[in-house]
Amino acid sequence: MRVFDEARDIINGAGLLRRGGVTMTNWQTAEDLKPATFLDVRHPRTLLGIDGHGYMWLAAIDGRQPDHSIGMTFAELIGLCNRLDLRDAINLDGGGSTTLVVKGAIMNKPSDAAGPRPVSDAILVKSR
Repeated sequence: MRVFDEARDIINGAGLLRRGGVTMTNWQTAEDLKPATFLDVRHPRTLLGIDGHGYMWLAAIDGRQPDHSIGMTFAELIGLCNRLDLRDAINLDGGGSTTLVVKGAIMNKPSDAAGPRPVSDAILVKSR
């Protein structure tokens, strides 16, 4: 039986950052992420994590806008995970797709010159 068959919810990203409090370091081999263009270069990033108290964190890190924000490398993103005490964390789609919307208002400054762009998926957080 495939692991995904048993999953209630699935989320995809490029770069599992932490799992069970352990920082992941095998991105290059396991996920074929390129240091020169993806890991070691600052980009806008979208982060999802669960902290030591079980709270979920969603973070949109702006970038590619020297007058506003330069983004983060993977090492800097791990540093953020440490500061937030994230036990589990994943880097989601980033770059020009990094957009955080709360109650219909865009909370960050997307990096595309044209502003926010359409994307194929999103994470919705709703009250119970």
